[in-house]
Amino acid sequence: LRRFAASSHGQAGLSAPKPLPSLLTALVRQQSPEARDVLHLIASVGGNDIAPVHLDALLGRGDSDRLCGELARTGLVVETDVGYRCPADVVDVVLKIRGVSYPTDKLCTYLIAWAAARATSPDAVADHHRILDALVLRAERDGRPDLGVALARAASPKLEKSLHFSAWGTLLGAGWSAAAAAKDKS
Repeated sequence: LRRFAASSHGQAGLSAPKPLPSLLTALVRQQSPEARDVLHLIASVGGNDIAPVHLDALLGRGDSDRLCGELARTGLVVETDVGYRCPADVVDVVLKIRGVSYPTDKLCTYLIAWAAARATSPDAVADHHRILDALVLRAERDGRPDLGVALARAASPKLEKSLHFSAWGTLLGAGWSAAAAAKDKS
């Protein structure tokens, strides 16, 4: 990160390193528009683990796994057992560049249908519990607690069946908060 340069005394020396955020910004901007869209979506779910199948469905594409592989080689995402996640400093830079997160309503609507689907296994829901928690809270913060309630209701039965009780408990807590904000007593 340091560059070899002449000092003020005419001797060769090291110049000051560029701050990491400016390097990350440059690296993000070097990616293809498609890769930046994938990166934006991962950053919008808090950088939490997400499977490429969800990226493809939300972005309407079929190449998210390949794009994530390219992003992983640059260090902008990290491959996990579930799919890919984004380091916190990268999340901050990506969201700053975009100026906005991926729409909460689209994320929640998709994940409500996915979590409620018969084909979705309890373990798959448990693998994505951090995203679910984050979105329930984000929906409440964005003035759409009803979406947070619906997401918690759709996912909680599968989390219970997964036997990941800490994940189930955090989702129930987030869902109760959203229900209180929505004045939902059902």
